[in-house]
Amino acid sequence: MRNAANKSYLKLGMLALGTTGLAAAAVLGILGAGSMPHQAAALPVYAQQTNLPCSQCHVNPNGGKDLTDFGKKFQANGDKLPNQQ
Repeated sequence: MRNAANKSYLKLGMLALGTTGLAAAAVLGILGAGSMPHQAAALPVYAQQTNLPCSQCHVNPNGGKDLTDFGKKFQANGDKLPNQQ
């Protein structure tokens, strides 16, 4: 009888650990997905609005955070061209 009770307790413990482990994995997955780098969606929009290539504002022609002098002025001007004030 004692052996059957131990097996029951063991199954209950494994179920609780499994549920806790699953919950922990879900939380880590959500946090991990939120911290993954992603490309900013605004850059192509600015290029379309201004009819300028991305390389006009960005050191890297594919975009990125490093800006040219023109890009720094564009950003300082509220993301508007000088004649759009």
